Amino acid sequence: MVKGASLEYSWTTDGAKLYFDFHGEPQGDRTSHFKSFKESTDNRSSGTLTAPFEGPHDWYWENKTSSPVTIILNTKGSYRVLGLM
Repeated sequence: MVKGASLEYSWTTDGAKLYFDFHGEPQGDRTSHFKSFKESTDNRSSGTLTAPFEGPHDWYWENKTSSPVTIILNTKGSYRVLGLM
């Protein structure tokens, strides 16, 4: 995302609660620094982010259960998809 761009998002799971961290990494930063915008354990989250800096902004989800979990993510805004891991 570029600085000042807005993103509306919502995600939900098929029931299981996941640890998640919605964060951003300043472009060009070589120190592995990142800023967490929202961090919790839940089965859903939603909101709007206005990027405070240019660089990648994404989610980290951790499934601490022994069963597979499906995540449905919806986004709307000004951003470019760099890839999925």
